[in-house]
Amino acid sequence: MRKVSLFITFLAIIGLLGGCGEDTTSLSLNSDDTTDDGVIDYSPSNQEISQVYDNNSGAYYEIFVYSFYDSNNDGIGDLNGVKEKLPYLKELGISGIWLCPIMTSNSYHKYDVIDYYNIDEDYGTMADFESLVSSAKDYNIDIIIDLVLNHTSTSNKWFIESLNAHRNNDVYNQYYDYYNWTTIPNTGYTQSSVQGLYYESRFDSSMPDLNLDNENVRSEIKNIITFWLNKGIKGFRLDATTYYYQSSAKNIEMLEYIRNCAKEVKDDVYIIGEAWSDQSTIENYSATGNSFFAFQYSQGNNPGFASSINTKNISVLNEQLVEFTNTIRKSNSETNASFFVSNHDMDRMGRYFSGREYESQYLKLVASLYLLSPGNPFIYYGEEIGIAGTRGTSNTDANRRLHMIWGGSDKENETIDPPGANFDTNLQVKFGANDLKDDPSSLIYHYKKILNLRNKYADLFLKGDVSYVKISSAIYGLKFSYESKEIIVLTNIFDNLIELNLTNYIENISDYKIVDEIQIINEKAKLSQDGELYLPPFSSIVLSK
Repeated sequence: MRKVSLFITFLAIIGLLGGCGEDTTSLSLNSDDTTDDGVIDYSPSNQEISQVYDNNSGAYYEIFVYSFYDSNNDGIGDLNGVKEKLPYLKELGISGIWLCPIMTSNSYHKYDVIDYYNIDEDYGTMADFESLVSSAKDYNIDIIIDLVLNHTSTSNKWFIESLNAHRNNDVYNQYYDYYNWTTIPNTGYTQSSVQGLYYESRFDSSMPDLNLDNENVRSEIKNIITFWLNKGIKGFRLDATTYYYQSSAKNIEMLEYIRNCAKEVKDDVYIIGEAWSDQSTIENYSATGNSFFAFQYSQGNNPGFASSINTKNISVLNEQLVEFTNTIRKSNSETNASFFVSNHDMDRMGRYFSGREYESQYLKLVASLYLLSPGNPFIYYGEEIGIAGTRGTSNTDANRRLHMIWGGSDKENETIDPPGANFDTNLQVKFGANDLKDDPSSLIYHYKKILNLRNKYADLFLKGDVSYVKISSAIYGLKFSYESKEIIVLTNIFDNLIELNLTNYIENISDYKIVDEIQIINEKAKLSQDGELYLPPFSSIVLSK
């Protein structure tokens, strides 16, 4: 509970008397507006979902299979475990799953592929994968898989054959030039078992880089793409696309080749790439028709979703995000924005606001900001319950990929942590998804509310034209238009009540009303017919005519 000034309270009362008080259609509101003593109720909202929407709004959920759910009690997550959790994912409101690498590999992370045509035995069998894809379709959930084409494992048949061909000077061997070899020591190269022969390996000595100019390699890539698309998946997440070549122009050409191969099999294929680079590079790469993660707005970046909360200024993010979205859509109509706050290569979001007065509210608020943005947002597994995990050194990436916490009867099926994990368990969340998913005041329930709202207006968030509604540095304002539909989404990032007249910011404001609202605290927004807005701390509203 926190007191507000008598003057603001007086204005709030006036606004309430003149407000239209429309009920929302996807949420029921179970709280009073303010307490009788003029104090804003900052306790967690008990707002419940009253109507579930089942549309595909393009929100994806990243799963590191190793750490997600163990169906056979060997301590390691598996594809059957993902299948068992499809009802949970459906209830959460996601539209698609991104599976981190699942192909045969020596490592726990599996970014060093041994066999592109098989499932790693830790995760199950090809039959398990096919069953997962089939079941996911029953839940109207798309699946994309990680496709690692920059490099393979040194245990891959291609590399073994290529190395032997060089050892025997067999220049006519098919695999001779599958990788990038040199007799001159260079940065990014590793000494092979053949004296004086080095192979490119920009990530690790166990991950030799493929020669993507080799026509046989390209044919292999086409076959791999065809093989997996024929299994029924929606598409791919492309790893390390800025490392294909040491040239952006050649990277773009390769990305076009990959897309063309995929489009021959599946016209509506969805491909999203990792280009951990500046905005200009991402915009250029997006011209290929593939989508790319918007790293520039993720956790810690400025302007970003989390940093804007810290600085209490959302204006720069608001304007740049809209400009970025429109730029990439103009470059190619098949691409889309993909916002997120963390992934398997980043520290977890769970403790980003640790120690702050409104820590729990801020975690919900950052979810509201990026999930109510245009395009295809990506949620990292466990983010919805605030799982923590921070890398200590370059050898502890596993701390970013800790086991999902389920709690309840599922606790026995929780996985072990990946090799190398050493995160302090005292800093970890104590309750799991099953403990909290039905609690209206919980973080996970907030994710359910936000995703349900996205699904209600799926076409607008996924395909709609988007523009910036400039009101205040404290209000995240976006206008979405698609065909004959239009909504305006406003979010208060401040921990204070905002009261203002929208007449000067939104044309014909008298034609609008509040049709949906997401509460983080127990306060309800109001909009009078003459445009007076009462927007409680952290709350989001949807306006429509």
